[in-house]
Amino acid sequence: MKQNHPHRTFFNSRANEWDSPGDTDKLIRLKNIFQKLDLNPQGNILDAGAGTGILVPVIYEVTRDPVHLIELDFSEVMLKRSKQKYEGDFHLNLHYINADAQRLPFSNQSFQWIIAFAVLPHVSDKRKVIQEWYRVLASNGTLLILHLMGSKELNQFHSAVGGVIAHDHLPAVSSFAETLQQDGYQINLAIDQKDLYLIHAVKE
Repeated sequence: MKQNHPHRTFFNSRANEWDSPGDTDKLIRLKNIFQKLDLNPQGNILDAGAGTGILVPVIYEVTRDPVHLIELDFSEVMLKRSKQKYEGDFHLNLHYINADAQRLPFSNQSFQWIIAFAVLPHVSDKRKVIQEWYRVLASNGTLLILHLMGSKELNQFHSAVGGVIAHDHLPAVSSFAETLQQDGYQINLAIDQKDLYLIHAVKE
């Protein structure tokens, strides 16, 4: 993705004000989702589209085993903000990579888990991204796609915000799960309701 890409500019310009008091409620909801579904990220984990790192404390709280967590985002300012927040915390393996999700700088089968929280709508070539995720996932690796609202609600929200994200739409779970299956994933769980969008898939 080019350095002057409008989406990069958009997220860079908002990174320092991205976190909000409402993030506390998001953290609670995210932890509840992981615990309720008994999701236990382990091994090498890619936080794809990590933003300012909201998933970092969630992953380290719910995991039962040591992990290597890679925070990846195409906004270098978002990653810088995350580093500022967590420097000295989480005395485990936490690393930051500034890169495009459509061209991941990792070798094949590098990760046991990929978690994509609030990122899919902002990807221009979604088919390319799921193929890249498949490439870097280990055999039987887990892909978790997650949003805290349904596709209809999120698409309406982005349209209302307007600007460069006005057309950043999230495909309905039914159609996207079918695409994932075509590209070699087994779908274990697919939810698309008003307050939750979730796909839990495994690389076959």
